[in-house]
Amino acid sequence: MDKDFLKYKNESVHYLRYGHGEKLLIAMHGFADQATMFLALEESLKNEYTVYCLDLPFHGLTEWNKEEYDRENMMTIFKIILEKEKKERFDLMGFSLGGRIVQKMLFECYDKVDKVFLIAPYGLTRGGDFVPQWMKSFLNAILQKPAWFIKMIKVLHQIGFINRGRHNFAHYHVGTEEKRNRLFKTWKSLHHFKLHPQKVKSLFKNKNIKVELYFGAKDKIIPVALGEKLSSGLPNVNLHVLNTSHRLVEKELNALLKEQLC
Repeated sequence: MDKDFLKYKNESVHYLRYGHGEKLLIAMHGFADQATMFLALEESLKNEYTVYCLDLPFHGLTEWNKEEYDRENMMTIFKIILEKEKKERFDLMGFSLGGRIVQKMLFECYDKVDKVFLIAPYGLTRGGDFVPQWMKSFLNAILQKPAWFIKMIKVLHQIGFINRGRHNFAHYHVGTEEKRNRLFKTWKSLHHFKLHPQKVKSLFKNKNIKVELYFGAKDKIIPVALGEKLSSGLPNVNLHVLNTSHRLVEKELNALLKEQLC
């Protein structure tokens, strides 16, 4: 395994590289994760692919000085990797947040991509996109001193107004300045990766991109029903359901991928 940085203007994108396969795969992790999560899949991917696992902006060791990132930024990063590896085509893998980025980026580079692995991908519903940018900025400002917010969340949980999962998420992701910046800068960037699920499905159908979908039967964040809806009627989109929750990038998925790629 190698690790290094891709230099892009004033930004440094950290990546892990492993495998010796002829095909190139670029993998993107979920929110609050890091590139290292894809080491769990090294055994299954290393023979088929040369894998670049990216630390997304505001995550891991990537140094991203801008307040957000967009599709143009991601496309430039892809091109840097293609040039570095002397490749013209590549495959994509995305988990959760990374799955949303992959889906949107396909509209930019579908003519260079042969296969896509979407693992519990975020973005198959549009709920998160209805929060306007001004409200996100407002929340960011008032949470710079979050002690009162954390106390309020605790009270709301105690009286049953919010569930334990939302309480834990809010408490964890606003607890430090670093985590708050990661949350709001990522949230701000998602404006550039808006998805319309029906348009994604049409893209898969019209461009005949081979898509492998992986969902957890116990996943309460990205339920299997969304995968069933996306794959319905598309012979080039295969749905795989594992007996797991949202954290699919583990040994069960590695075993399944190893079987599929042999």
